[in-house]
Amino acid sequence: IVDLLFAAQTAWINLEIELKKSVRSAVIPSTTIKEVARLSRLALDNMASAVKLYVQVALSSGTDAPVYQLDIASAQRTTIAKLAKETSFLSYGYDPENSWIRFNSTRQSFVSNHWKLMKGYPASGGFPAMPKTSNICIIQQMAKVLEQYELLEMAAMKVALGDQARLQEVVQRMPEVVKEMELAMNQFSGLNTTCGPATFSKEQWQGLITEVGLLRSWSQEAAVRFILQNEFNQTTVSLATVLEESELRLKF
Repeated sequence: IVDLLFAAQTAWINLEIELKKSVRSAVIPSTTIKEVARLSRLALDNMASAVKLYVQVALSSGTDAPVYQLDIASAQRTTIAKLAKETSFLSYGYDPENSWIRFNSTRQSFVSNHWKLMKGYPASGGFPAMPKTSNICIIQQMAKVLEQYELLEMAAMKVALGDQARLQEVVQRMPEVVKEMELAMNQFSGLNTTCGPATFSKEQWQGLITEVGLLRSWSQEAAVRFILQNEFNQTTVSLATVLEESELRLKF
């Protein structure tokens, strides 16, 4: 663990040097962007490995603290910042092919871990099972997180597709999403798990009814797709993923 922390510290120091140089430069050279990208990944990889070892040590100690759950929740904050970083690299035109891969991987990681925290997850890879979230206050807070994240993601996608003017929006939204995620993380740790009754805005009620309506229509579309596939040999896309995502939005 100590070796990994020292390696991360070295990467951070070198990263800081590169960032200071770029601040003093009128034009940021591509070599600097490449080095910043490399050092930020190196620092993150070493810190992630160190944290993983900390979690394993904590679990082996027999503590009843939800350390694995807290680790996943904490990692979400990093993923939010990482999305903004990958968006920035795309706006600079840095290594487009690999930047797109990292950008999409980051998006997928956030959504996957969000539902892992909400739905629960079976034990795997030496880590314990994660319980389903049932505390209404945490569910409400995580709904706020997802709402803010989706706004960030939409702005990030616009930037990735060439609208560089939206980069400022990404920079502004990122700390707001991190703030909401930090509140959720505190709740997962057992702090501030009280809240007022759930209330819904006009827009939220409209979204809820629309989502239920879509589920109703998909029940019929599934039958149509079955007929197309079996009677006319047409290939159709399964609705399973779409239905699961819709169900999750309604539940949480």
